[in-house]
Amino acid sequence: MLATVELQLIMQCLPLRDIIYFSNCSKYFLESACSSFAWAFAHPILTCEYHFDIIQCEQQGVRKQLFSKSHFPINYSRLAFQCYDGYVQKDSLDRLSKSILQTSKRVVSIELSAFEHSDDVFKTIVEASKSFGLNNLQHLQITGQIGVIKVPDLVSIVEKNPNMTNLELRSCFITDEGVTMLANAIYIHPNLKILNLDSNKIDQTGICALSATISNISHLSLGYCKPGIAGIEALSNAIRKSIKMVNLDLSWSEIDDSGIQILAEAAKMSTSLKSLKLNKNKITDKGAVYLAEMIQCSSSMTYLSVARNQLTQEGIDLLTQAMKHCKDMSGSNVTVIYKFERTFKKSNDHLFM
Repeated sequence: MLATVELQLIMQCLPLRDIIYFSNCSKYFLESACSSFAWAFAHPILTCEYHFDIIQCEQQGVRKQLFSKSHFPINYSRLAFQCYDGYVQKDSLDRLSKSILQTSKRVVSIELSAFEHSDDVFKTIVEASKSFGLNNLQHLQITGQIGVIKVPDLVSIVEKNPNMTNLELRSCFITDEGVTMLANAIYIHPNLKILNLDSNKIDQTGICALSATISNISHLSLGYCKPGIAGIEALSNAIRKSIKMVNLDLSWSEIDDSGIQILAEAAKMSTSLKSLKLNKNKITDKGAVYLAEMIQCSSSMTYLSVARNQLTQEGIDLLTQAMKHCKDMSGSNVTVIYKFERTFKKSNDHLFM
């Protein structure tokens, strides 16, 4: 077990790195690490960079990648607060997060996943953006049920970071009212390209408000939302007008054949949409007819995923014929995914789907 003093000594031997990363850490490591990192960042006489390039803590123990001694000013850009499973003490985490966020103006990426005190980390991020120069963010990712996010504070972070290109807010309990407030910030933002709002409490009211503001978005993910027909019509209008929308994910959104017809008509007219994910909806062979026509008429579509729908072999054959038609007539390749394939990577036994 590494003591706080030992961690402090180890960190003095590490060169300049970009990432601070904790994942599935043990209670004892986290408490020592939080205290030690906070000490390193806040200590007034230190001029070295004290980062682990990779800290991967697993049930079997702690794996470390260490480097030779090198002296740099404190300088880092990417922070990740992953799942702590409630083990880390609140005061240690407070010291760590405040030390990091209050001493850096270079942070370009923050990832925050749900754990016991993640609401407090979010408040620290808000405080840093308002008072400590956190205004160069390019990527903000908040994942997991971290409590009731104060959307006005979230909007403030987005507005104070004009270089932000990637905003991912999964399972954050954002409602129609919240997404409407967020939509206004998205509309005037100069550089935001990637927006992920998967698994929030958004239905057709929120989708309609959002659809009017996404003309600059190239990658949009609204999985596990409920757009309804009104929301699909609003999204379809946005797709027709957009020259930047490249990827759209509406998986697990309860879209039936009527919604697919509306969406497919819009996708046929788009000159930019390349990828459309419609997994686990309510698409039958009737919907496959509309999608087959879309594949044949679209000038940009290269990828369609309709896994876990209600297609029979007849619907699959329609889509297969549409792919073949595109290949024969224009030489273009369109990939259609009918089902998820489970494969195992033997080197680390991770499951990829």
